[in-house]
Amino acid sequence: MNQAPGEAVQKICPRCSTLAYTGDRHCPWCGGSYKRRLWPALLVAIVVQTALIAAGAAYAGSIAADEFDTRLDREVARVERDLERQFGQVEALVRSELDRRLPAP
Repeated sequence: MNQAPGEAVQKICPRCSTLAYTGDRHCPWCGGSYKRRLWPALLVAIVVQTALIAAGAAYAGSIAADEFDTRLDREVARVERDLERQFGQVEALVRSELDRRLPAP
């Protein structure tokens, strides 16, 4: 349906959701503008997206830190076992050398 020049347009207020036949730029009931502002919605979307990305990065970082900690603990335990084994071998060699050099009572 075509609109005649100067005829009022049917508009729905984005603020109060009322229907009005008006040529004004503002709602006759609530005074809100018919022009939708995208900046607040975009700002909220950006803030939410940034928060989600930061939370995801923090979670991934904590998982990586836990994995690093686990690997480090395993490596430290392996080195300690090797060191104990090597000290045991040195102790056995020293005892055998001492037994060889000292006379029996």
